[in-house]
Amino acid sequence: MSNDAIPLTLKSFLSTWLSEQLAKGQVQQGMVVSTQATTLYADLSGFTQLTSAFADQPDGASQLHDTLNHYYATLIDTIGTYGGDVTSIAGDALTAWWPEISDRELGCACGEALLSTIKRFPAIVTPQSSIKLHLRIGVSTGLINGLVVGTPEHGCHFLLAGPGLRAAIEARQTCPPKQLRYALAPEAACEVDPSPASTTSTIVWHDFLPRPIAQQLARDQLVSGYRRCLPVFAAFEVPPQLGALHLVVRDVQGVVARWGGELNEIELGDKGPIFVLLFGRNGLPEQGSCQAVGCCLELRQRGLITCAGITLGQLFVGAVGNTRRRVYTAQGEEMNLAAHLMQQARSGDIFVSGRVHSDMMGCYPTSEPEMIRTKGHRQGIPVNRVLAYVLP
Repeated sequence: MSNDAIPLTLKSFLSTWLSEQLAKGQVQQGMVVSTQATTLYADLSGFTQLTSAFADQPDGASQLHDTLNHYYATLIDTIGTYGGDVTSIAGDALTAWWPEISDRELGCACGEALLSTIKRFPAIVTPQSSIKLHLRIGVSTGLINGLVVGTPEHGCHFLLAGPGLRAAIEARQTCPPKQLRYALAPEAACEVDPSPASTTSTIVWHDFLPRPIAQQLARDQLVSGYRRCLPVFAAFEVPPQLGALHLVVRDVQGVVARWGGELNEIELGDKGPIFVLLFGRNGLPEQGSCQAVGCCLELRQRGLITCAGITLGQLFVGAVGNTRRRVYTAQGEEMNLAAHLMQQARSGDIFVSGRVHSDMMGCYPTSEPEMIRTKGHRQGIPVNRVLAYVLP
């Protein structure tokens, strides 16, 4: 398979910039590029309320998926109209950029168009209430880095990082709902190691998809539906030299694969640097709670993560977006809860939900359950902390 013939069924799973670089044969493992750009970071306010409202419905995850798919498809088309390139869709957040174009007016005009588009959407009717989703948007101009991390064996990832992304995220964080805020990225020296030892051979388009998914997509038989999954949100620290992040991701992928899981997403967003792992997406019985917890223990023991939240439940696994840009991901209340548990955790903590604790059947020692209040769970939920344990 060559880069000059990316199937149309697969091209939408890659950002436009990445597709162009792949066609030129210019993408390598560990590659870091720096450029002046316009960056847009947006998230949907009301996402937690929406996931909670659908949580108790028999097909709640599917309803959530359909709703978000409709919203994101519209946002993607609007960004495309302004020439933007959507690099990631993760939960309630979307990131886009205009590489080699530093244009505040262009980014803000696109952001205003997104706000206007979302405003026209009707409220979403749920059994509990009607929910109106809103956007908060941060726009920045300045230096940004594009990174290629991961291995072809387990899937490569394209990420944005650096001053431009941080400025857009900080602008979004200080922005009220239904509004947009602009920030100029601070002048900064290049954060790239001038001679990264991690750069290796050229990679191709199918390396950016896990192999089973690539095979499904090549046959135009992408399978969507409910899966009993264990989502894991694990915080980590970005190395001082961005080129070294590839080595961290490579090591994480190796550990996760040995425990029967997969590294689904890498987020460098408003929650900080996060690895999103999934166990059980393929429906294999060996991908259970003990494996997910054991994996996190090894990752923590090796210094690859700082803390984690693990939950268990039915997730809807499928594509989000449209023929212009889409991602293959998992959605549902348990994803949201795992992220909130991770945010509640202190450095070194691994929090597991009550379902995970019951499913573990005592394979690792845990604390007594404690009630933790998280966003969307005002009454609190029972959580166990995995106690200190050294793997052999």
